[in-house]
Formats: sequence, C-alpha cells, structure tokens
Amino acid sequence: MCRINQTAAINGMALCSLVLLAAENHAMEEDDLAGSLNQLLTLLRAAPYSQLSSIPVVDGNTLLKQTLALNKFSIRDDAFGRVVSLNEQSAITQTYYRNNILHLLALPSLIAAAVMTGPPKSAVIDCIKAIYPLLKRELFMHFTLTEATMYCQQLVQQMLELGLIRELDGKLLAPPRTDADYRTLQVLSETIQQTLQRYAIVLTLLEKEQSIPRATLEKQSRELAEHLSAVNGINAPEFYDKNVFSSFVNALKDNGLVAADEDGALQQSAQSAALKEMVLSLVSSGIVQKLHQLHHPHS
Repeated sequence: MCRINQTAAINGMALCSLVLLAAENHAMEEDDLAGSLNQLLTLLRAAPYSQLSSIPVVDGNTLLKQTLALNKFSIRDDAFGRVVSLNEQSAITQTYYRNNILHLLALPSLIAAAVMTGPPKSAVIDCIKAIYPLLKRELFMHFTLTEATMYCQQLVQQMLELGLIRELDGKLLAPPRTDADYRTLQVLSETIQQTLQRYAIVLTLLEKEQSIPRATLEKQSRELAEHLSAVNGINAPEFYDKNVFSSFVNALKDNGLVAADEDGALQQSAQSAALKEMVLSLVSSGIVQKLHQLHHPHS
C-alpha cells in the first residue's frame, strides 16, 4: 500500500474535491478555487511527496476548466461571479476522490493546522514528529520519521516562498485573513481536521476512563464520532468507520503511546496525555468544547 501511494497521480477531480470539501459550505468562487489549485500544484511540484507520483503540468485555471467540463460540481452564476459547490450528496461521493490523494497533502495540511496557532518553527516540527507515526499507519505513507521531518522542513521553506505562511521573530504565522494566501492555508488546515478530530476523540475518551477495554474504547469512539458528524455536518462516512478507529488504536500501541494491563484494558500514559493536548490545540474550537464536556457533563 505504501508503494502504491508513492505512485499516486493527482488529477483535477481529486484536487478540486479536496479543496471544495475543505471550503466553508463546500463552495468557492471560481477564481478563488483556481487560485488555490494553482498554489497547491506549485507546492507539490516544488516539494513532491515522491519522485514516483505525478502532477498535472497545467496551471490551476486550465485544470479547473477541464474538471468542470465533467459536470460533477454545481455551478451558479450571480451578479458577483461564478460559484462552484458540492451539494450534500455529491460531497459524500467526492470524498472518494479526495481520499485518493489525501496522503500527498497530509503533511502540508498538518503544517498548516499547526501554523494557525502561531507557534515557533521548532514547535511545528515537534508536532510533525509526534503525529506523523500515526498518520503513516493510517494513510500508508512511505517516509521514515527522519525522512518525514526533513520533508516537512522542505515544505515549510516552500510554503514561506509561496507566501502561504510568514515568519516573524522565529514564529510561523498565517497570512492576514484578507489575503488570498490565507484562503489556501485554511483549505490545507481543514483538510486534516477530520483525521485530527478522530485522534482527539479516542485520546479524550482514553483520558476520561484512564483504563478501558479496547473494544469499548473503539465502540464509544465510533458512537461519539457519529454524533459529532451529525452535529457538525461532516459528510464523510469514514469519519466514524470501525476500521479507521481500530487502525488508530493499533498505531497507539505500536508506538508505545498506550499500554495494556493484564486483563487487556488500555491504559492512558503521560505520552498519550501529551499527545491529546497537542492534537486538541490543532482541532476546531467546537470539537474541543464538545470533548471538554465529556469530562464535565454538567458544564
């Protein structure tokens, strides 16, 4: 699977789906969508995920026109411009295309999510080191941890050159909200949100119980994810997929972040508690608030 993912081919349908699924209300003005496509293509050409992966040679405008010709998206013209969007049903369908290339943009997305909090550059790399081993397992990524760290340093440099992020006094910052670069950074940050939210769910439940049978942890995680999906309008069936949660628990065990007692129950550790705090710092405030209420049900 890692070798298959190394040879992934980006196409217009996959990249447009990824951007629109990450956009607010799954909709963007056509010019803005083309601009974000162009920046992502430029980033992936400058810092390719793999020498075996393939990236379209056309620019964002051309790629968007080719993709819109396939008639998979809703298009509406009004007095202020042209809006490209996904309806609720097509959003579910387009997650398939998005997921085919998610691993290519997982690390840029994680960097974007971290930068939104305005940390020192070293803290962004620490975040990568902590979370990458879990992403590697879930998304079948080929880098070793050392390779992933070096690749992320390359990505940060390219994102700085593209203007997607800024550096001031040793801190990495998002561009001003009025800047077009901010829109693309926000799309990247949102792309990894559902993955981070699943991690936050499992780690929060583990902390709440301290010791919990694996089957119970996975069942409660799925139920909570399904509830949050309904509350937050998440149109992605894999958000509460049984196998995804099982894979994540395996990754926690394999990386020594949780241990099992003699009865097989999973135990929270200092490492998993620290990871939970890091992950919560990256996810949206609404999810954090809901998870906080697990500890304080009457708040």
